[in-house]
Amino acid sequence: TTVVDCTIRDTGHLFPSAIGIWVGNSGWNRLFHNHIFNGQYTGISCGWEWGYAPTRTVSNRIEHNHIHHVNHQELLSDNGGIYTLGQQPGTTLRGNVIHDISCYGYGAWGIYPDEGSSEMRVEHNLVYGTKKAAFSTHYGRDNLVQHNIFALSQNDHLSLGKREGHRSTVFRHNVVVPANGRVQPGGWGLWRLAHYTAAGKTG
Repeated sequence: TTVVDCTIRDTGHLFPSAIGIWVGNSGWNRLFHNHIFNGQYTGISCGWEWGYAPTRTVSNRIEHNHIHHVNHQELLSDNGGIYTLGQQPGTTLRGNVIHDISCYGYGAWGIYPDEGSSEMRVEHNLVYGTKKAAFSTHYGRDNLVQHNIFALSQNDHLSLGKREGHRSTVFRHNVVVPANGRVQPGGWGLWRLAHYTAAGKTG
């Protein structure tokens, strides 16, 4: 399925958990140049096999979308501009602009690889002005996060979740601009050694 050059707005009036574009256990989809805003939950969601279960969600491309003003009525939690779940080999999140993401309790992350999100490329995105971290990962394996700008979130800029025995992410050549002086509470250095590989000029 290809979804290109669409405007998707004002969703969630009947069902607040509605998503702008949802890819559920499906591969080889193309989501390009869409404008998604004024929804009640999440802009784009892709995945839906929990953890490391086998999946059909492979080689999706989510690129050059503009996602903003999501969940500003703060009805729901656990949401993001782009949300992924489960293994996603070959999937790319590239060139998206995401800003003004909010939530009720927790969530409001710009790019949110949730449980088991793995083998993705997250690159050349601009994420700013989110209520919580611009980039938040729960747990996963061998994701490449590079050449992004994560800026001016109201809360910590990188949220790192469950610790596992393997590398979650290679995080390199990103620009992180905190609004409040904090990048990640509770030992970013410890996480970098145990869970992440940080390389290049991230600063």
